[in-house]
Order: sequence, then structure tokens, then C-alpha cells
Amino acid sequence: MGVRVTNRKTRTLLLAAILFRATQLQAALQVETGQFAANTGSATTTVTTGFQGKAVILWATSGTANTDTTRGTAGWSKGFSDGTNHRCIAWAGDDNVATSNVGRTIRTASALDILTDGTPTSARRVTGVAFNATPNMVITWDGTPAAAYLVGYMLLGGSDITNVLVGHSSAMPTSTGTWNVNNNGASVGFTGDFVMMLYDAFTGDGTGVQANSSIGFAASATKEFTMAWGVDDGATMSATVDAVSYTNANASIAHITEGAETVDLLANFLGFTSTGFDLNISNAQARLSTIMPFLIIKGGQWDVGTTTLPTLGAARTITGMVFQPQGLFLSTNQALSDNTVAIIASSVVGAATSTSSETAAGLIHFDAINTDVSRQIGNDVILFDNSLSPNAGFDFTNFTSDGWVGTSQASATRAQQTGWFAMADNAAAPSCAAGQNIALLGVGCR
Repeated sequence: MGVRVTNRKTRTLLLAAILFRATQLQAALQVETGQFAANTGSATTTVTTGFQGKAVILWATSGTANTDTTRGTAGWSKGFSDGTNHRCIAWAGDDNVATSNVGRTIRTASALDILTDGTPTSARRVTGVAFNATPNMVITWDGTPAAAYLVGYMLLGGSDITNVLVGHSSAMPTSTGTWNVNNNGASVGFTGDFVMMLYDAFTGDGTGVQANSSIGFAASATKEFTMAWGVDDGATMSATVDAVSYTNANASIAHITEGAETVDLLANFLGFTSTGFDLNISNAQARLSTIMPFLIIKGGQWDVGTTTLPTLGAARTITGMVFQPQGLFLSTNQALSDNTVAIIASSVVGAATSTSSETAAGLIHFDAINTDVSRQIGNDVILFDNSLSPNAGFDFTNFTSDGWVGTSQASATRAQQTGWFAMADNAAAPSCAAGQNIALLGVGCR
């Protein structure tokens, strides 16, 4: 039997609540994590999704199986797309060679670049991403993939996200101070709430020797993280390979000079502007005037932080966030402490929205030549330990009202420094006068 509401004020409040609830259900940030295999029978791969996306972050190795912990020539790539614009970086190295062979790429029209050796050789690139209302995501390659490369992704959508842009900066200054970053000389067109950056010391689209790259992200001047890695190319003695890793919880982008093991570029986030965002360059890179790809998003709530991975089956609980997260992205490498260069180069990323929706990928290059270059990708773990060994990773456990929880796997032994970002929608409950209660509609009062 229905309930008849006769009081006009109550009826008005109920109607307002219903309308708000309908709007709230539509105006949410949506996030999905998953993995797909490249279609070896076509130049397109269709991925069924839970909603129509607005932006996607992609990552992949040259691997084709989740059990693959291949110790041998390996590649790793990370990129993003807004459906029109695509950017990515990649690096790869050869295993067990007399002279180190490592290389990298940056692509200003591709969202991924699958590298199969350190020359580097590109097997396939993702040159198109379409977000359809079906809903699905159609990935277009630059040709039919010869192998079913596994690709992890974090898809973002919902009407809370009002603006998204994938672009890249103009030339980076070679001096310290504030760098006003825009979209290659043009305004971004909106004031963002979150930005992810890729750095690879290039002046434009192409390939290069050495493997020195960086990723970083920021939501404010006090919420940022970056990690970088570098490997010498053409080294003939194990002592000179200098495979190194670096992290910084107070910066958004960094660069390591391979061989010298020094951080020759460091920039921290200052804030968003109407044309892009500002970085403060504290260590200026003089040898190259480079571009920096970025994904900038307006809408939703975002938080960025850093932690160390627990070991041997222990849990890690993050609290103090002002929202309950809906999605989580993690990023780590060989570094055990902040602002310190560590031996062995690695880059590992992963994401999760639930215990059944987590995926990760990583690549590691040891300091000595005649040891291992390894890759791994998986869909049942949010991060790998840098040993890239079975049962040596980090599992997502659950979200809480103000944070998230994760648990190390039984064989995990490295307390790696790890950066993370999380997101949620901005839906807020309506204001209610004293004594009024509309909780039966699923809408609380502020």
C-alpha cells in the first residue's frame, strides 16, 4: 500500500529529494578497471565496458599471459586517451647481452606502444580509442597485432567529469622557476582538478637510446607523487650499466641522468590555472628542451598520497580522505625511501575498483648486464613486488569511508615507496530543515 502525503511542504521536499536523487544517480563519477587482450584477427579490439567513458589510462608489457614472468627481452608502455588525443611513453631492454641494449619511445598520437626489444622495435601502437554509448571501448591498432598482448586499463566517465584533455606541453624551460604548462602553446580551456604527466626527455615524437622516463600525478600543491627510472645503453661492464630508480612524494615529475645516477630534473606542482597548470622547476635539465604529455581532468574528487608497501602478508590501511574512494591507482619502483636514487630500474603500476577488478603490469632491469630483464602482467593483483615473483605482490582489499586497505602477498619482501591516487564523485546531499527526514529516499541531509 502506498503512503499518501497531504502536507504541501513535505510533498515539496519529497519531490525535491526525488529530483535530486535522480540527478545524483546520473551525476556521478564512474570508474572501471580491467584487462583485455589484443585481437589478433583485426586491427581493432572491442572492449565491453559498464559505461561510456570519457578518458582511459592504459598500460601493457610485451606479455600475452597473466602467468608470464618472462625473464628475457621485455617492454613496458603507459599512456592515455580522451577519445581524440592520445599520448604514451614506453621503454624496453634486452636480457643477457654482452652490451646493454635499452631504448624508449614517446608518442604524441598513440595511447600505447608495444616494444619487443631495446633497439627499440615497436610491434604495435594504439592509434585510436573510441568511447561508445553501447557501451564499449574500441581500440584501434596501427595494424593487426601478431600477438594477443594483454592491456590493463582504468576507464573514467560520468557527468561529474565535465572536461578532459590529453595533450602535451611546449618546450620545457632550461632554468629553474615557475613553468606555466599549457597544451603546446594553446590554453587547456578549463581549470582542472587532477593531472597525470609522462616524461621521457624528448623534443618530439620518436625513439631514443637509454631508458630514462618518469610518470607523476597531482591534485594540489600538497598532493603529488612522481617516480623515475634510468638504464644505460651500450654499457660493456656490469659496473657501468647504472640501472636506477627514484621516487619523490613532493614532486610531480623527475628525470635521472643514467650513468651519473643524479636527478637532473625535478619539478613540483603549484596549482591549476585557467590555461593549464604551474610547476616549479627546482632542478633544471639543460641538455634537452622537451615536451611533456599529460591527462588533465575537471570534475570529481581526487586525492594523492604515498605509502610504503607492507611485506610478508601484512596489511596497509590509508585513512584521512574527505571522501570514500571509488577507484584506486598505484605506482611504484625499486626505491625504498623518498628522494633517494636506488639501484635497479623498474616501473610498476596497477589499479583496482574492487577485489575482483584489479590489474597490474611491471618491468625490471637489473644493474648488471648478464642478469635479468623481466616483465609481468596480471589481473588478480594491484601491484607487483619488484622481484616480479609469484605471490610477491600487493592485493587490494577494500575501500573505507575515508580511505582504502591493501594486503601484501605472502612472499612480498620489499617495502617499496608507492604513490597512489584515488577518486570519487562530487554528489552532495541536499540541505534539510531541523526535524525533516528524507532518508527513506536514500538521500541524507547536510
